[in-house]
Amino acid sequence: MKKTRFIFKIMLGIYVLFMIFALFLYNRPVSTLSLVQYIQRFSNIVPFATFGEYIYFLTQGRLEIQYVLLQIAQNILLFLPLGTLMPLCFDKFKSFKTTLTLIPCFFVIEICQLVFKVGSFDIDDIILYFCGMVLGYAFYKLISKYTLHRQIKATV
Repeated sequence: MKKTRFIFKIMLGIYVLFMIFALFLYNRPVSTLSLVQYIQRFSNIVPFATFGEYIYFLTQGRLEIQYVLLQIAQNILLFLPLGTLMPLCFDKFKSFKTTLTLIPCFFVIEICQLVFKVGSFDIDDIILYFCGMVLGYAFYKLISKYTLHRQIKATV
């Protein structure tokens, strides 16, 4: 079990490096706006406002459905591994309640994107990150249940 956990921790480390690259470095031109201007322009603190904009622009024919679905899927899939790997690496994250303590990390990520002017602060992104983490945790629970069921069958 220790060897397996070690492998999961290596996977988690690789995942964190990937996240840093994807969220802060990949295809991110740095803005020339002042920080105050940038914050005013690229902040959304109203839940579901981005989704509302997507719907509005879709109905106006100014956005393609593929773009919207890709944006949503990316934000969900980006954090799905977190919900799966954390409980596999650390026993205390086997409880969903403890896993919820990762939510402040989502805010830190969004704030850092804003401060470093390489993205925006969007509460809707945080909602999607949370959905991804929950789906990842559900996947972990499913795997755990299946593995436990197999172990019980093997001993009978």
